[in-house]
Amino acid sequence: VGEGTSPPSDHAGSAEYRAHLAVVATRRALEQAAA
Repeated sequence: VGEGTSPPSDHAGSAEYRAHLAVVATRRALEQAAA
């Protein structure tokens, strides 16, 4: 997920931070769906 995204950087966070958030959000969603 993180490698497949290319979010923009802005005042709210860097592109790297936003890519990391995408990974975390996806992992949490998958864990919730599996529970």
